[in-house]
Amino acid sequence: MLEKVVNIAPGSDYRRSAGNPKQFKRMMTFSFEHTSGNDSISISPATSLLSVFGWKVKKLKKNSDKIELDFELEDFLFEVILSAFQINQIPVIDYKITKQLSGFTTELIVTLFLEAPVNAIENNTPVKLDGLNRFIEQFNSVSIKKPNIITDGYVIESLFIDYQKMLTKEFNYINSCLIQFLEKLMMFKYSSNRRTNVGKSLMIKSIQIR
Repeated sequence: MLEKVVNIAPGSDYRRSAGNPKQFKRMMTFSFEHTSGNDSISISPATSLLSVFGWKVKKLKKNSDKIELDFELEDFLFEVILSAFQINQIPVIDYKITKQLSGFTTELIVTLFLEAPVNAIENNTPVKLDGLNRFIEQFNSVSIKKPNIITDGYVIESLFIDYQKMLTKEFNYINSCLIQFLEKLMMFKYSSNRRTNVGKSLMIKSIQIR
C-alpha cells in the first residue's frame, strides 16, 4: 500500500481545541516554562510522577490557555498540547510521535499524528510500546521517497489494522499516565464522561516520513 504515498511538503499545525474559559480560570493563576536539553526535568511532584512512568520530560510549558508537554519514552518523542479550559474532561488527546529509524541503506524519521480517545482510566500496570514499535518499523522494510506524508484514510487503515488492538491498549495506558500527571499538576480530579467517547476509537490522522 505504500506505493500510493504521494510527495507533499510537511503539513501545518495539527491540533486545535476550545472550551469554556470560565471553568478553570481559578486553577490557572500561575504559569511557568521549563525546557531541557539532554537532562530530564524534576521540578514538582507532578513531573516526578512522570519519571516513575519512565517518561523523560523534554519540555513543559503551562499558561492560562494551554499546557505543552514533550517527553521521550522508549526512543519515541511524544508532543502534546492540551487546552487548559477542557482539562477536567478531555474527550481525546492528540499526540505527535516521532522516531528515527536506521537501516542498512536508509535513515528515516517517521512522525505520526494520532488521536487517542480518553476512555475509562485503567490500572497503571506498565505497558511496553511493542505495537507502536512494530507499526513504525514497517516503514524501514520498504523503499520510500522522502519527504512524504500519508493522509489517505484507506492507505493508513491498511497499515494500521494489524496493530490497532495493541496500539489501543498502549495509548489507553499512556492516556491514563498523562491524566494522573495533569491531576497532580493542576490539583484537580479528572471527571470521565464516557458517553462523549462512545463509538470512538484510536485514529491515525497522518504519517510523515522524512
